[in-house]
Amino acid sequence: MNSPRTPLRSNATRTAVVAAVFVATMLMSTGTAAAEVGELYAKGVNPFDGIVPDFAIFGAEFNNAWRKILAGLWAIAFVIVGAGFIRAIIDYQSAKKGGYAQGVAEKAESAKSSAIALGALSGLPIIVGAIISVF
Repeated sequence: MNSPRTPLRSNATRTAVVAAVFVATMLMSTGTAAAEVGELYAKGVNPFDGIVPDFAIFGAEFNNAWRKILAGLWAIAFVIVGAGFIRAIIDYQSAKKGGYAQGVAEKAESAKSSAIALGALSGLPIIVGAIISVF
């Protein structure tokens, strides 16, 4: 009986085919370019060494635009996470007043998750800066 393909299986199959074609192309290719690529892989040389992302190439208008968009998205995220945190604290307090032990535990966990999300969102520049400096 034929079963319909799931999207996961279909994507995995496509990925495997693309990887196989890439490997076959690399193995069958000859010439100086293939030799240079092979040497880079053998030596473990990073072709992106010394290259850093720079949006200045697209001009000052683009540079200002993406910063404004990122700042706006970050502000929206603060509003959403902050509202979720306030709601979680209110739900926790109402469950505590009502004497619902199971509800208190669930709402306390929700409040902790919201607090962690708010802290991570507040420390986002430090977290991203640390990740970038490591790599």
